[in-house]
Amino acid sequence: MSKNISLRVVCITLVTSDLLLYKNCFGGMSSMKKITNIDLMSIKSYNFPITAISSIMHRISGVVLIIAIPLCVVAMNYALAGPDGYQQTVTVLTKSWFSVFFWLFLSSITYHVYAGIRHMIMDMGFGESMKVAKITSLLVIVLGVLSAILWGCYLWL
Repeated sequence: MSKNISLRVVCITLVTSDLLLYKNCFGGMSSMKKITNIDLMSIKSYNFPITAISSIMHRISGVVLIIAIPLCVVAMNYALAGPDGYQQTVTVLTKSWFSVFFWLFLSSITYHVYAGIRHMIMDMGFGESMKVAKITSLLVIVLGVLSAILWGCYLWL
């Protein structure tokens, strides 16, 4: 019973201190603007910095890889079944509409590697200034686009 009472006292103290902090920092409830949810149209009107675009693309490429890797394992299983399975897998991945998904997978993994190398270099303490971060973000995006074009040429030409 005493633990329950002391927990309530701690919770009340934390809530009270948060309200006092809020009142001191923001001038109370009357000056606070109403918080609204962001809808799709307002997201389109934002001008994201290049570093944010690079980070979002890195996350999207990671999600694509998580979805595509099991499919690539299945394709590898068919390709390793024998010469006929290999030829059939190559034909499916280069000559059918599956080639678009294969191109997306190759482009995603290439971009993800470029962005991952950039993040590892930044984790080591290099390129953490905003100017260098913008340059490296742009470089990663340009390399990703060029790699996607090269993968497309390799698959379809």
